[in-house]
Amino acid sequence: PTGATLFVANPGQDEVRATVRLVTTDATFTPTDAEPISVAPGAMATADLSKLLSGKSGEGVVGILVESPEPVVASVRLLQSSDLVLLAPAIDVREPTAAVLPPGAKTLLVGGAQRAGVVHVTSYDAAGTSLRDDQVEVAPDRAASLALLPGAVRVTVEPRNTRVSGVFSLPVAGRNGGL
Repeated sequence: PTGATLFVANPGQDEVRATVRLVTTDATFTPTDAEPISVAPGAMATADLSKLLSGKSGEGVVGILVESPEPVVASVRLLQSSDLVLLAPAIDVREPTAAVLPPGAKTLLVGGAQRAGVVHVTSYDAAGTSLRDDQVEVAPDRAASLALLPGAVRVTVEPRNTRVSGVFSLPVAGRNGGL
């Protein structure tokens, strides 16, 4: 991806300093060259993530964690090939949930676990037939990645022992590929 920009909004009445951490399937870490982001009350600040996501520090990154002592709202904008990608914070999932997806390549990315646990993932085809059951182990300070079958168009996600957050990554192939 190119042009990765982080947007951090501060709805509070005091200035906040947010820290950017990168999430991989093995760990969550703060890159040595990541500067804290100061956000004035009732304002928004931006940070260029290009340096953090390129080179060694960007290898294997599947998520961005923004930490602040006070509530903030964060989102990321980037380009993947010619496709504009907007990422909002992933919601916490505590109960079984399902998503309807288009056929084709896709990956489930799960993170934000509060403690070690398992996420039960079941993929179904368009006729409602179960294609595959997977158990994904999750733990704090790391993410998990699960490649889904191209024919899966409905996916159920059931966290056990912990809450998680997740997104589906859907690459677009062809001349004007994207994400």
